[in-house]
Amino acid sequence: MPQTITVDGFTRYARVDRPDGSYRNMLVDNASLAALREDKPAEEMMILMESFSGDELTAIFVKRREAGRWTYGSIRRGEGMEAFRPNPPCATCHRAAGAGDGMFTRPMLDGFVKAGDVQRTFCDRSGRSPCSPDVYARTSR
Repeated sequence: MPQTITVDGFTRYARVDRPDGSYRNMLVDNASLAALREDKPAEEMMILMESFSGDELTAIFVKRREAGRWTYGSIRRGEGMEAFRPNPPCATCHRAAGAGDGMFTRPMLDGFVKAGDVQRTFCDRSGRSPCSPDVYARTSR
């Protein structure tokens, strides 16, 4: 299994496996993680989603919250956050899927903050289709 491939300053909190053999590693920026561990709000949070097909990293999606609003986009492997490219349609999908504050994996992040173990779940859908919301509440370590 490949190691997490990201820019520095992030911690993996979850893995979401899919029926087509792909999976997603979910990472949160370390400053936000520290705030959440102290039961403080993380106002300027950043989440990375590394998308893998087998052992190959196929994409790194980014969502960052600034001033209470999420911005979605991507970077390429080996790029830093200065290469962030916004992609507004991502926000539409997150809102339409009922992702609460726009964060599908929030239950998994909360579980990681509480237990300290990377959370893992199996999505009921292939490709880039959002998982059913209850999938993220059913995690294992």
